[in-house]
Amino acid sequence: MTDWAFATLGYERIQALIQPGNVASQRAAERAGFVRTQHRRTCCSRSGEVLEHLVFVRQRPSPG
Repeated sequence: MTDWAFATLGYERIQALIQPGNVASQRAAERAGFVRTQHRRTCCSRSGEVLEHLVFVRQRPSPG
C-alpha cells in the first residue's frame, strides 16, 4: 500500500505510530521498509490516558 501511495498519491513520507508493546506491528513495519525514528507521547488518549508511541517512517524511494 505504501508503494501505491508514493506512486499514485505522490506522498513523500509516510509514518506509522505504534505502541511500544506491539512488537508484532513494529516488525511488520520494518519488513515493509519503515525505519524507527523516535519515541513520543501523543495527543491520542484512551479513557483520558495519554499514550506513548514509537514513530516509524518510510520515505519515497529515490527514482532510478
